[in-house]
Amino acid sequence: MIREVLATALRRRGKRAVDDGNLPLAYTCLRRADLADPHSDETLFLLAFVCTMAGRYEQAIRYADRRVAAARVAGDHLMWSGGLAQRGEVYMVAGRHLRAAEELRRALAVLDRDGPRRNDQRWAILSDLGSALAVAGHFGDAFAAQYEAYTLAVHLGEEWSAALAAGQLSLISGSLGQPERALEWAEASGGHLGAATDRNLMAEAEIYGNRALALSFAGRPDEARQAADRALGLGSGVPLLRRQTLVVAAEVARRAGRYDDAAAFAETLLAEAGSDARHRALGLDTRAIVRLRQSRVAAAVPDLRESLALKRGVGDKRGEAVALMNLVRAHLDLGEPEAAGEYAGDGERLWKGLLSRAPDEAGLSGLYQQIAPAVFQAAQEVRLAAGDVAGALAEAERGRAGPLSALLRAARPGRAVVPGEPPGLDRIRALAGRLNATLIVYVPHFDVAVEATRSYDRELREVHMWGVTAGGAVDHHVVARSSLLEGALAAAGGGWGRQGLAEGLPDLGPLLVHPLAGTLPADPSGHVVVLPLRFLWGLPFAAYSLPDGESLIERCSVSYAPSIHALELLAADGWDPSWRPGSALAVGGPRGALLPRVDGTFRRAPRLEGSARGAEEVARIYGVTPMLDDRCTVAEVRARLWDPDVIHIAAHASLDAPLRLDRPSGAIALTPAEGDHGQLSADLIESMPVGARLVVLATCSSGLGMLTNEGVRGLVRAFLIAGASGVLATLWEVPDHPAREMTTWFHEHLVRHGDPAAALRHAMLKGREWYPDPRIWAAFALYGLPRPIRAP
Repeated sequence: MIREVLATALRRRGKRAVDDGNLPLAYTCLRRADLADPHSDETLFLLAFVCTMAGRYEQAIRYADRRVAAARVAGDHLMWSGGLAQRGEVYMVAGRHLRAAEELRRALAVLDRDGPRRNDQRWAILSDLGSALAVAGHFGDAFAAQYEAYTLAVHLGEEWSAALAAGQLSLISGSLGQPERALEWAEASGGHLGAATDRNLMAEAEIYGNRALALSFAGRPDEARQAADRALGLGSGVPLLRRQTLVVAAEVARRAGRYDDAAAFAETLLAEAGSDARHRALGLDTRAIVRLRQSRVAAAVPDLRESLALKRGVGDKRGEAVALMNLVRAHLDLGEPEAAGEYAGDGERLWKGLLSRAPDEAGLSGLYQQIAPAVFQAAQEVRLAAGDVAGALAEAERGRAGPLSALLRAARPGRAVVPGEPPGLDRIRALAGRLNATLIVYVPHFDVAVEATRSYDRELREVHMWGVTAGGAVDHHVVARSSLLEGALAAAGGGWGRQGLAEGLPDLGPLLVHPLAGTLPADPSGHVVVLPLRFLWGLPFAAYSLPDGESLIERCSVSYAPSIHALELLAADGWDPSWRPGSALAVGGPRGALLPRVDGTFRRAPRLEGSARGAEEVARIYGVTPMLDDRCTVAEVRARLWDPDVIHIAAHASLDAPLRLDRPSGAIALTPAEGDHGQLSADLIESMPVGARLVVLATCSSGLGMLTNEGVRGLVRAFLIAGASGVLATLWEVPDHPAREMTTWFHEHLVRHGDPAAALRHAMLKGREWYPDPRIWAAFALYGLPRPIRAP
């Protein structure tokens, strides 16, 4: 009895010391409590926690192991789950993120054996699981776990828990170049923090750190600095929090161009990191990037090499990819192509190993989103340094032909003749010849990056472009960073493909079209397929000027494709060149349409009177009965998607209000029916076969979506995966009346000539006569296969 009373007193004193940030005193008290009562799960939990905060990870694992062993013997599922979860937390802090995710998933499985769910413990495990998976690059699974943690915390009324989960969602969003969404989640986190009735200094430090990063991503450096300083102050008494907030402060300073401050934070981090491999690697990265910015390349290389070794030691694959890209760039700048080639080869081996183990589409998307850009940029630069322009083009294609290729291949049986691997130069040339088109491939290259706080801080350096003519000629040019290109990058709307048009439509033709003028078709029957990447999606290439002053659409027709491999797969459909659309499904004027809010509820959308008239006009052109008003339900539309040659939908559309990486973006708002809210969502579209060759989305900003390395994740992608060969959509919102006229002109030409790309050119040229402002006629874009061609 005396020993138990003594253990309880020591444990209480240890807990007070933890709350005060006095970890040495906390450890001493808790160690004595453990000696007095070695069977207390609470004491073991606190000891593991204190050791983790102090960076003594192996010791923390041993205490967590004791918790797990005791719980298994006792058959206590709640305690067993808690021990596994804590072991996962330690692995995560130590940088072993996939091992952490494995432990946390086991913890969830054990917790569910306990009958009724323990939601408080479930929240903590889900939040940690989301964090671990995000660092590992499994963003689909990460967002799903973290979002479930957030909604659970809100349901429970746990403000601190909701604040922490929202902060993690902010960090995931920022990691993917989504500054607007990152800031939204950071503000939500702050709102929950303000509603909390008690104080939690460690949680506050994490929340302010996430806010600082979100503000930095959003281009608000002064506010970011204030939040980073607040996080530093709150985390000063706990070694782990101190290191994490130093990383944030260094990142915020570096992004703001305060290189001396960033270097000072990096030096402090290196001095305090001790044996903490992950934080030492981040300190080395920051110091190296500052030296590179100061043109001290030779001084940066040793730091980059040591950082690479540390990341390999803890299994940080994403950090390894970034380190390899940095080393390739540094050695090329030093005039050492052989060393650069060796590191590029390491990147190739890393990629093949990860690709062979990718578990699902979400995992593959994570690889192509987070690791492919670094690995394949490095490979391209080595090829280009050796003068191998064609080889660099093939590397660029390998880096963008992601999960979408496999999904397209499975959509129609005839596509099985196309090899599963991305095309090399011979297949690329053959495709350009079959399409009788010039393929223009754009690939932005970014400066060296620091893999910190789960993000790539990539600053645009230049844009590479390849032109492949129908005759097989290959041309390559490089456009250096410019204020115009930076404006296009900013206008991409934080990675959602929005083209900002408040200041007009800048002509990027001199930068992005003029260099390849010699590869363009010479007559109006010719065609250009534009293959953008990242922020270049959403740009109206058809409106850009040629050297002689005319626009590209005056010279030839224009379409878009996410990758050459995707275009090759779509071209295998065997679309007869004599084809003319004989039937159509015309949908418009849904009644009572709903649009989603951030909190998961819906709001009533304004009725689009013009959408009904547009559907009626399209139906008249094809001689069919339009689907209007109450008939525009999800069930009715789904039942009709296989039969027609052309599908035309005029309605409201939306991206998901919160950023959802675990499912495709977007939904079309149809008439609600019993049991549904009328949402024809992208994931629902992907799951149902579409027989139509062409889909026309006369909806607001239907070409938008989340920018990824393989194109835009949104409604267009969903219809292509469902089996459509081409999709006509808009790059931004267009007023109702001119939009209706543009699509009518398109259908009138299509029904007579059967060539979607030529029909769009006809509509755009006619639209330019009636509406000279390019913000009207240049908004329309054709994605996928531009015109009918015979099967190979």
